[in-house]
Amino acid sequence: MASSKRTKNNYDYEPKKIHENENLKLYWDRTIMTDRTVKANRPDITILDKRNRDVHLIDIAVPNTDNCIKTIASKTEKYRELAMELQRPV
Repeated sequence: MASSKRTKNNYDYEPKKIHENENLKLYWDRTIMTDRTVKANRPDITILDKRNRDVHLIDIAVPNTDNCIKTIASKTEKYRELAMELQRPV
């Protein structure tokens, strides 16, 4: 039986910090700079929709089934101030 050699482990993969095209910009694990200091300013993924001028903040969690609602509420509250800061007119 032939053995397959792995040159890289899955857990060693590090995605690029920024992916961009003419419509979207995706940030992976990057601090979002704002005018005011915001404690929770580093979501796992940030998607900027250039065309519609929308921002989507994505924070990944793997809760136990008992804690799903609690985890969603916790993440929503954690990034509420950042979301409000991003909605302020420039």
